[in-house]
Amino acid sequence: MDKEEVIIKNKFNALTASEILRELYSKELDSKKNILEYIDITRVLS
Repeated sequence: MDKEEVIIKNKFNALTASEILRELYSKELDSKKNILEYIDITRVLS
């Protein structure tokens, strides 16, 4: 990993779940479909 990747990963790890939702998904978790999409996105990122 280069220095930039490490910085990005550290910033991501410092985010809360609600911040991740707001920044990357920007949809309400009000349906099963949206919840499953959100889980898929966060699984890929972790």
